[in-house]
This record gives sequence, structure tokens and C-alpha cells, in this order.
Amino acid sequence: HLRPEAPDVVKPATLEHVQRLIPYEPTDALVLDAAARLHLELFVTQGEAKRQGSLLHTLDDAVSSMGGRCIARWLAYPSRDRTTITARHDAVAALLAQPTHIDEARTALRNMSDIERLAGRVSLGRVHAKEVAALRNSLAAVPALMKPLAALGGRLAELAAVDAQTELLAHLQEALLDEPSTDLNSGR
Repeated sequence: HLRPEAPDVVKPATLEHVQRLIPYEPTDALVLDAAARLHLELFVTQGEAKRQGSLLHTLDDAVSSMGGRCIARWLAYPSRDRTTITARHDAVAALLAQPTHIDEARTALRNMSDIERLAGRVSLGRVHAKEVAALRNSLAAVPALMKPLAALGGRLAELAAVDAQTELLAHLQEALLDEPSTDLNSGR
């Protein structure tokens, strides 16, 4: 159970939504202590402690909060695995070589809500119909994201081959009104 004094917990909750744990191995990433993060100005500047001017501010051109969190996570825990590093570099090179695919992917991502957060709310049973509709609309936008990624090849094409959750999308399209209510007892 979660701590009952946690500010975001209205009622005691279990961790039934957690399907598996992936252990953090210190050897997987370069360990940067708080002092190193500050001196490198990864997230905030030293003098004014502002995000503007930090490395994250410089690198984060993400159009979604999911992408922004991914960039921050990669900065906080830089991989030491050569295969992972090479795959990331190859993906960036593929995107830079074909800028029209970047534009297509960014447009698709702009049409998506924060799927990570919505899925978390669904798994906790703390979601209302409008949020489920946002998940439905985001799942409907996935094919538009997969198309440019598939065309790029390599790791990006592998990402484009993941299950697009078409059965879940069909179920949500059938079950929800186009504009559901925020009232938990309506909105279908």
C-alpha cells in the first residue's frame, strides 16, 4: 500500500497496477550526484537556479510532455551501454537526414495527449470519461506517428512496429461519446 499521508492519495491504494519492476542497475547509467548535475547545469543554472540556460533547456525541443520527460531521464541517467548509445545516435542521424519525417512525427505527437500519465490514471482507476476520450484520441493518432518512423528504418522502424492497440482503440471508440462529460456517472 502507498503511504496514507502521500498528498496525492485520497484513499489507500494498492500497487495492483504494477505489472513488473525493472531494477535500476548503477552500472547501466553514468552516476551523477547532485553536485555534478548542478556544476554541469543539466537541469538548472548554477547562479540563478533557472531552467533557462541549462542543458535540458537547450536540448528539449520535444512537442510532448512524454518526450520532455524522456530527454530529462536520459540526461539524469546517461546510458553507459554502447548499443543503446549507438542506437540513439543512429536514430538522431536518421531523423536529421530526412527532416520531412521529423515534421510528420512532430505533428502526430502534437495530436496526442500524455499517454503515459493517462495510462497510469486508468490503471489506478482514477480517470474520468474525458481522460479516457483523450487516450482514445491519442491512440487514433498513433498510425500517423508510426508512418514516418517506419520510413526511417533502424531502431525507429522497430518502434513503429509496436502494437498500436487497435482493439483497445476500437473498444473505446464504440464505448465513448465523442465529447464525454467529466461527471464520472455519465459520458458512457
